[in-house]
Amino acid sequence: MWKEETFMFCKTFWFNGHHSDDFGLYILSLDNFEEDSTIGSNIEFTTVKNSNSDVEKVVATQYSESITTKIQVFKLENCHKMGEINPRELSNIMRWLNRKDGFHTFKLIEEDYDDLCFEAMINATKIKIGGYIRGLELTITTNKPYVCTDDITKTFTVAKNQPIVLLDDSDEVGYRYCHIQIKLLEAGNLSICNGIENRYTVINNCKQGEVIEMFGDTQIITSSLSSSTHSTLYDDFNYAYFRLANTYDNRVNKLTFSLACQITLTYNFIRKVGM
Repeated sequence: MWKEETFMFCKTFWFNGHHSDDFGLYILSLDNFEEDSTIGSNIEFTTVKNSNSDVEKVVATQYSESITTKIQVFKLENCHKMGEINPRELSNIMRWLNRKDGFHTFKLIEEDYDDLCFEAMINATKIKIGGYIRGLELTITTNKPYVCTDDITKTFTVAKNQPIVLLDDSDEVGYRYCHIQIKLLEAGNLSICNGIENRYTVINNCKQGEVIEMFGDTQIITSSLSSSTHSTLYDDFNYAYFRLANTYDNRVNKLTFSLACQITLTYNFIRKVGM
């Protein structure tokens, strides 16, 4: 039987435009309930070995599952006294949580998670205590095997061949594409070098005042100029979309721009912390 003293903590979450406390719902940990969750980031290895060897060699890897978890939420008054969810309230809650139109932003309102953003779908079942609906058990499924930080946007102006340094703070070793907007302060051939990979992003025949955007995730490049003014854009680009990178021992991205530019860069980092 439920007792008030069984509460260990209560907190809220944000999903698809609303906080859970807008509906009087709080996440509780009860003394008879263990959260069923995965951290995610489980890696599946494909290996081979030669017929004359006992040694396995990795030839491919992939993440095998996304983050999933179950939590219990209860109707509380002032985050203390147990309440009841009536049918009309349940209808509104299910309209909010249980959706068929894809993944939506989910955030835990907790200090250690305040800068982390999940994309989730939610299923719900009723929890009855004393013959009344007191709460819901939520099964939360995300679209990735890890969580990402909120987007970080930085704007800076660089002189020709002036190096700048950014740190890649991701938990995933490798690279991550970014959204970059470049306003050219002079005309010429633009080359962006990221020293950590010795990788060059090249766009030739740029015009002063031209604004070029690269959307790394979707692999799209655009120019603020009309197609007739920079009609050769797609031939002038080497299709090495801008990205940040890190190795296990090095997170320093030293960027050098061959032309004076004003840069607006938007990116995020991977965190392997589960939910």
